[in-house]
Amino acid sequence: MTAGRQFPFVPKSALALRPGDFASSPPTGDSIAHTGTIEQGVMHIRAITRTGGEVLGHRSLELDGLQPATFVDGNSIQQGFTKLRAWRPQDTARFPALSYWRYDVINTLAHKHFLGQRPRNV
Repeated sequence: MTAGRQFPFVPKSALALRPGDFASSPPTGDSIAHTGTIEQGVMHIRAITRTGGEVLGHRSLELDGLQPATFVDGNSIQQGFTKLRAWRPQDTARFPALSYWRYDVINTLAHKHFLGQRPRNV
């Protein structure tokens, strides 16, 4: 998954990103091992480029037994970006809605989970 990619890099499009890429500092592939995920959602590439970030490395999700979460997205159920099947009414209670994040949401979530506060500019 990392073949041909040099880290760190500032992505020019979402096509340059892969599941398992990480963009906060100062982690390494080893330091994030076995930590899981806190939140999952869809964010625009500018969430990295407009906040001064860059992709620092990559760790395959499979190494830690991780996989994208299962969500309701409109009229379908999907795992990450893979559509699994059509939505059924009982799915609303079973699965969360897929979140689409604006550019600064990742910053807000970092403050919430790691500092226990909201950033001042929100």
